[in-house]
Amino acid sequence: MKLDDDVGRGTAPEPPPGMVVEAPDPPPATARTRWVPVGIVGTGEALTEAARAAFLGAGGGHAITLTAPSLDGLAEALVGLATPGMRALVLAVGEDVASTPAALGRIVELAGRAARAAGAVALLDVPGESPARGVAWVEAAVHAVPVAALGRVAAYHPAVRSDRRVLPAAAAVAGALARAELKDGPWGSPFAVAGVPLGGVFPAFRLRPEEEILLRGAGINPVRTLVGVGAVAWGDSLLGTGGGSLTAQVALAAVVRELHRALAWSAFESDGPGLRARLRREAQSVLRSAWEAGVLDGDEPARAFAVALGEAPPPEHGAPQSPPVLDVWLRPARGLERVHVRLHPERPGAAPEGT
Repeated sequence: MKLDDDVGRGTAPEPPPGMVVEAPDPPPATARTRWVPVGIVGTGEALTEAARAAFLGAGGGHAITLTAPSLDGLAEALVGLATPGMRALVLAVGEDVASTPAALGRIVELAGRAARAAGAVALLDVPGESPARGVAWVEAAVHAVPVAALGRVAAYHPAVRSDRRVLPAAAAVAGALARAELKDGPWGSPFAVAGVPLGGVFPAFRLRPEEEILLRGAGINPVRTLVGVGAVAWGDSLLGTGGGSLTAQVALAAVVRELHRALAWSAFESDGPGLRARLRREAQSVLRSAWEAGVLDGDEPARAFAVALGEAPPPEHGAPQSPPVLDVWLRPARGLERVHVRLHPERPGAAPEGT
């Protein structure tokens, strides 16, 4: 598995030129509001508003919303939203824009590249009311998408319904992600054995068992009804990964983000024994916290993660010696692979490398 994107903290991005922006409702002046950075892009104003409603209904709070009515506009919007610290990018795409498998493939590629750049995940609905057609289009689309753009995109079908209004299920999943982090901190997760509850809504239509099997075989997460709960996103597959886990990807992004945050102080420090000891100690503290929260797998910390300090990069002429690079090996609780991440503390905005 490769983790080569930047998931450090960042400020809310400026919208690209020509985009229609719907600003989140301002918080009360007397309250300090926490929010989880999520970007929503709709290909029509009605779709954007529906996605925002689904996000809010699932407890997501504030989000950055853009309306981009064409593929070119969608590309610009995603570039504007692909900033470090973003947790999720939601694409509410109409059938008029995703009108062919090729167009859907382009959308998946744009979403995947933007998500990797931001250290986020991209979430979208497979449009339409025919699971068989959706599967055929997704399989054709994913086949044409470069491998580098896959591994960050999760798809859902069908949409959900609330008060006779159809809403994107992907936006509700993003709302559940944001709600979990707001409630439980960086290790909070909405994923459970029974799937992700989507905020008291219901599937737009009921899937037959054979349709659910068809969707899951294509890596599309079916939306089904759970008695006493309502709509649930059943599964956490990523498109084009043959079993890649959205749960593991979200957790890994949180780990790398927290490592960046905890080690930001070292950016202007020079290499030395004292610095190395402190870097190792603070990185291990972050990772132990993730292990205790169940984000990393292993019956003891030594089996869940390992930390090593590499050689510091050579300084530029006249500059002090930089801090060493940090090599971290992780075993995600829901992943099938051990992940290696290399971080550069002196460049918190640079992309970590990894395999």
